[in-house]
Amino acid sequence: MRLRARPGDCLNLKATPWIWPAGMLRFCYMGGIESGRQFESKAETLDPHHFYAAYVFDGAEAHQPDIQVLIEQAQQLEYPLRYWWLSNAMDLQGSPDRLIVCVHHPSHSEDAGMDLYNALNRKEVRWDELDSAVVEEYGYLGHPVKSLVDINYPEGYQLFPDIKNEY
Repeated sequence: MRLRARPGDCLNLKATPWIWPAGMLRFCYMGGIESGRQFESKAETLDPHHFYAAYVFDGAEAHQPDIQVLIEQAQQLEYPLRYWWLSNAMDLQGSPDRLIVCVHHPSHSEDAGMDLYNALNRKEVRWDELDSAVVEEYGYLGHPVKSLVDINYPEGYQLFPDIKNEY
């Protein structure tokens, strides 16, 4: 069953698939259930024609400085971020889990995401793989990120437990 949303509605995709005008999906930062933290109420419009850059980290614990700079640079450019673990998307069959930090670049241009990519390269940030995600992965699997304290393992405990709440 698909429901029609009205302007101003904030919806959680996990609960019900909603249709927005022009084929867009719309999400709000709900916070709470997964992390116990409150996120901004600013709505994020997801469009299948936008670019969702998926920065993949193997052994995420060792990439704390890189992930921190990725979050800071994306926020400076006002790009929303979400994260998920590869094990949330597929059966790893014994392979190590991978952290995916995905940046939503709300642009239809061919060079979407290059400003962040170049800023990360200037700061010598390293990741293990760069891929693109689809809007459904980003919206369904992704957990909003404002700082390192928001990133949890699939089991629920913090990836970086020594980091204090920064907001």
